[in-house]
Parts: sequence; C-alpha cells; structure tokens
Amino acid sequence: MTTTSVAPATDHAPRSKRQPASTWRAGIGAAFIAAVVNGMIFLIARAADVSFLVRFSSHQAASRVTGGSVLFSSAIALIVATAIAALASSRLRRGVRLVQIAGAAMALLSLAVPLSVHANTGTKLALASMHLVAGSVFIISLQYVKSSVRRTGGDRRAESPYPVGEVPHTA
Repeated sequence: MTTTSVAPATDHAPRSKRQPASTWRAGIGAAFIAAVVNGMIFLIARAADVSFLVRFSSHQAASRVTGGSVLFSSAIALIVATAIAALASSRLRRGVRLVQIAGAAMALLSLAVPLSVHANTGTKLALASMHLVAGSVFIISLQYVKSSVRRTGGDRRAESPYPVGEVPHTA
C-alpha cells in the first residue's frame, strides 16, 4: 500500500489568488459610499450658500464646482486607487498595507489643492472635507479587505483540491 502525503494548505497562497476580487468589491463599495457622502456634503454646503467658485490662479476666471463633478471625481479617484490596490495585492505580500499607507499620504497631500485655490473659506472647507472623506473611506475599505483575508485565511482552495489536513491515500 502506498501513501501519498499532501502538505496541508497554508496561508501562503499567491496574493493573485486571494485578494483582488475582495479588493475590487471593497473598492467599488468605497467609491459608491464616498460619492454619496461627498454629494451630501456638497448639497449641505450649497444649502448653506457656499459658492463653490474656485480659481487655481489669481489671473484665471473662476469656475464653479458642480454636484456632478463631485460625484464623478469621488468615484473615479477611488476606482483608480482600487485598481492600484488590486495590482499591489496580487504582486506584493503586503500590497494592501502599502496601498493603505500611500492612500493616507495621498489624501493628506491632496488637501493642498482645495486649501490653496482662490475661493471663499466655505468652499475650501467643503472641498477639503470631501478629500478627507474619500481618503478615509478608501483606507477603511482596505482594512476590511485585510481583515476578511485574515478571518478566512485566504482562498485555501486555490492551493489544494483537498480540505485542510486531509491526506489522500492510494492503494
């Protein structure tokens, strides 16, 4: 009688078989949440008579930030960030964590844009809060991805067709 041992599946499956799908689900959800929350901030600010007129330089004509541009910018920024996170998680062992750190840095650095434009204080505060919302929602969504992989141990089926700990026997 011959016995063939198969090592039990471990949590060392390649990232490409474990996280991109959950990263995309979380990222698309985050894009939707960020767009909705930022849309609500926009509506509240407009109700408070915030003008949303911005000029990037003093000699440029003012342009108005619209609700559509808020929704589109919020969603597209997080979708692009999700693509980067999915790629990083499939290529790097700690790719999601790296993207979380980079996302936090980008959210903080992006505050320079709404705070440096020529606009009234209400416009600057509303736009800055939208940047913080988008960054925060994205970072939290990636934390969900990390914790879901930790809870489930990744997709162990990707490694072995046998349940964990089961050793096939041949006669």
